[in-house]
Parts: sequence; structure tokens; C-alpha cells
Amino acid sequence: MKTTNYFSKSYSGIFGNQVILKNRKGKTFMTMPVFRPVKATEKQCTYRMQFAYASTLATNLLKDPDILANYRSKLSPGLTAYNLALKDCIRQVVSVNKAAPGI
Repeated sequence: MKTTNYFSKSYSGIFGNQVILKNRKGKTFMTMPVFRPVKATEKQCTYRMQFAYASTLATNLLKDPDILANYRSKLSPGLTAYNLALKDCIRQVVSVNKAAPGI
């Protein structure tokens, strides 16, 4: 007796990033997704390096109790002192790189 699986017969696509159902020539195949690493562009690498530098700078800035108190006084709901310090450091790093590219 032949049975028909109506679920896999009419559906295709990815489910939960774990299973892919494909229909080929009337048959349904179940496969695993393949995630290939994508090379970052030069611009993405530049922004990642700037962000990493700004993040390190912000962390080191907040080690000073006076600067930490200054940032805590400027806080609004939902923000941390690190958020504000990171924002300032990113602006500083980007402005320096615009003024002197290649640094």
C-alpha cells in the first residue's frame, strides 16, 4: 500500500534554519542548510577595526572614576555610561579617520 505524505508534497523552504525541503521532479528532498562564510569588504573591515578601537577606548575611559561619574550624570532611561562613552569614542575615531585617512 502506497502512502502519500501531504506535508512534504506541498511545502518547500527552510524551517528554523535547520531543515530545507526541496521539490525536484515531483519528489521532495530534505536537506541541511549550508552556511558559507562571506568575505567582508574592505569598507566593512575598516568599520570593524574602527568599532573595535572605539570600544577599547570607551572601556578604558570608564576606568577613570571622574569620567564615569560624568557619563552617569548624562544618562537617560535605557542607556548605560558605556553606551554614551562608546558613542563619543566612535564619533572621535571616525572624525580622525576622515581628517587623516589611512591612520
